[in-house]
Amino acid sequence: MISIITVVNKYKIYNDFLKNSLDYQKNIDFEIIVLDNTKSKYKSLVTAYEEGIKKSSGEWLLFVHPDVFLNSNNCLADYIEKAEESLKNDSSIAIWGVAGIEEGKNKKTITMIEQGKSRIRRDNLFYNRKFVYVQTVDACCYLIRRDIFNTYEFCNYLEGFH
Repeated sequence: MISIITVVNKYKIYNDFLKNSLDYQKNIDFEIIVLDNTKSKYKSLVTAYEEGIKKSSGEWLLFVHPDVFLNSNNCLADYIEKAEESLKNDSSIAIWGVAGIEEGKNKKTITMIEQGKSRIRRDNLFYNRKFVYVQTVDACCYLIRRDIFNTYEFCNYLEGFH
């Protein structure tokens, strides 16, 4: 099972995007942990996510912003399937994300994030939606197995939401 953890400041955005797309997911068991931050309860994303982890029960943890829209009914199932497949090929992989900076000297942004009404990608280096090794992942949506997270955890000295 996958635990989806999100911090909500505006429920209209959450309902229109993330919740709307989660309502149509198929072929996967998941739980949604919504952390209400409409009254600025949390001082940082780390403190909010730590509370979400305590409430969660999934083997996989998906941290996702409420304005993300999953653009297919099998998006979550595909994501987990590809993550598990990549883990079989390389057990050192710890985190999967939707965007990042590729490894190497000539670093380029790799993304599958579409923006705006016309759904234009910021960069189209994410060929065929396959996994590629990156140096970083974008905080808008990333996946980690619970056992890996328990080994590394978040940095508690980070403050704020960015």
